[in-house]
Amino acid sequence: MRAGKIVEVEAYIGEEDRACHCRSGRTARNAPMYGPGGHAYLYLIYGLSTMLNVVTEPAGRPAAVLIRALEPAEHVLGRTDGPGRLTAALAIPRSLTGHDLLQPPLTIVDRGARPPRIVATERINVDYAGEWAAMPWRFIDVDSPYLSVRPRRS
Repeated sequence: MRAGKIVEVEAYIGEEDRACHCRSGRTARNAPMYGPGGHAYLYLIYGLSTMLNVVTEPAGRPAAVLIRALEPAEHVLGRTDGPGRLTAALAIPRSLTGHDLLQPPLTIVDRGARPPRIVATERINVDYAGEWAAMPWRFIDVDSPYLSVRPRRS
C-alpha cells in the first residue's frame, strides 16, 4: 500500500468559476465533477500527467479539490511535490475517475493528524481565469517541504 499526508490542495467551484473544468458546462471529461461528493475526478493534462481531484458537492453541483502535493509516508515511488508527480508516485490510473474514495483500491482516510499551520493562498497556473485566478482557494501546510510551489512572501 502506498500512502502519504495531503499537504496542498486547490478548490474549483462550479460553472461560474472560470478556472474550473465545468466553466463551459458538463462534458464527457468533467462528468465525474457533477457526481456525488467523495468520488475521484481524474484527468490527463498536457497529454502527460494525471491529476487527482476529490468531488466535494452533492450530485449535480460541480466542485472539486485538486490534490496538489503529498508528504510521502509508505511505499511511494517518486516525488510528490506536484499534482502530476503525486499521481505518478502513487501509480494512480485515470481509470479510477468516478471511484468512491471510501473504497479500495484508492481511499482517502482522516487519520486525525492536523498540520500546525494551514495557509490559504491564491491558486496557481490558472492565470487565464482572470479574477478567478486570485481566489484564495489553495490551502497548504506552510511548513511542509513537499509543496508544489512555495507561497510568495508579502
